[in-house]
Amino acid sequence: ARARPSTGVPPLAVFWERFAAEYRAALKPAARRGYESCFANYLGPVLGAHRLDHIDRTALAALKQAIGHLPGVGSRNQVLYKLRKIFERAVAWYILRAEDVPTIMVDKEAKKPEPIVYTDAQAERLVAAALELGDEACALVLLLLHGGLRVSEVAALRWSDVDLAAGLMTIQHNFSAGEAATPKGGEAAPVGLTPDLATVLARLPRHGEHVLVRRHRGEPVHHTAHSITYHLNKVQVHAGLPETGPHLLRHTGLTMLARRGCDPWRLQAHARHARIATTQRYVHLAREISAREAVAFWSQPRDAPASNSETPRPQGDPPGPK
Repeated sequence: ARARPSTGVPPLAVFWERFAAEYRAALKPAARRGYESCFANYLGPVLGAHRLDHIDRTALAALKQAIGHLPGVGSRNQVLYKLRKIFERAVAWYILRAEDVPTIMVDKEAKKPEPIVYTDAQAERLVAAALELGDEACALVLLLLHGGLRVSEVAALRWSDVDLAAGLMTIQHNFSAGEAATPKGGEAAPVGLTPDLATVLARLPRHGEHVLVRRHRGEPVHHTAHSITYHLNKVQVHAGLPETGPHLLRHTGLTMLARRGCDPWRLQAHARHARIATTQRYVHLAREISAREAVAFWSQPRDAPASNSETPRPQGDPPGPK
């Protein structure tokens, strides 16, 4: 019975319609666009006419050839991961048997490089420059650095999320591909306000529901990832630092907390990481930075050695010969 082919298994293009309506539709906008792009450009043209149980090694080889021009291993693997998810749904919906799912091999990705972070002195220079440029610039920098917010979370932060009396803000809004969405991980989470951040937020004028706003055609509107990067770059230039993306400040803030002794579990709660292994990267990076700083003391000039007459003799040593 198992050897007989299933008669009700649809082609991938037909199954995609249900997959898109029932699974893809529940995803965040950026993820929905990713699935749509992968199917329109690769999965549909190469495998769309194949029945799900007829997608074999030859068909997968054709797919790998089609995605071979994509830059980077990660980009190619994303197409294969999405095909895996399609098969997973087909099994979960009893359309396909698990033994009919082909083995989809992904390429090994290189280890992610350790994040580059500011030194404490550079972070202080950035905050000082932001203060000189005004409260809005300072709030933007501190939300990224002290709050550890992602750029899309800064853009979506609302006054209703901020409780100055309690010293907390609740991260429950996000922008995904320009559309309102839940934060990464899908759950709201509290983040503490440092005294400096609470002070500058209390001074900000309120021009609508969003904490940070910009002027567009004379009206206050929320920021975008692009506009936040633009304003951050102005602060970095004012501080004499290279222009970077906003995520550098999140990396820096988490690393600074780890260096100051914040344990991984509190750090994980502050960063709102789903996995402690992600948080451990910052603890590891902080230890590496401290190790490099410690060994740098070998390059510093040492004090002049004491003369023989000034060298104390350990207590109890017998006197030298006369």
